[in-house]
Amino acid sequence: MTDPSASALEPLVLAAAAGDRDAFRRLVEATSRLVSAIALAELRDPEASKDVAQDVFLSVFKNIDS
Repeated sequence: MTDPSASALEPLVLAAAAGDRDAFRRLVEATSRLVSAIALAELRDPEASKDVAQDVFLSVFKNIDS
C-alpha cells in the first residue's frame, strides 16, 4: 500500500481495534514511511525520529480500541 489514505486504512484500523494483530501489522507497514518521514522532518535526527515513530505505533497499539 503506497498511499495510506484514510479510506484505505479504515478497514485495517477497525480490524486492529477488534484485536486483529495481523491488521495492526499491516497498518504499521502501510503508514511507517509516512510516520517516519514526518518525525524526521520535524526532528532532523534519524535516530530520534526512529524512536518517535516507534513510540507513535506503541501508543496506537495501546489505544486503538478506545
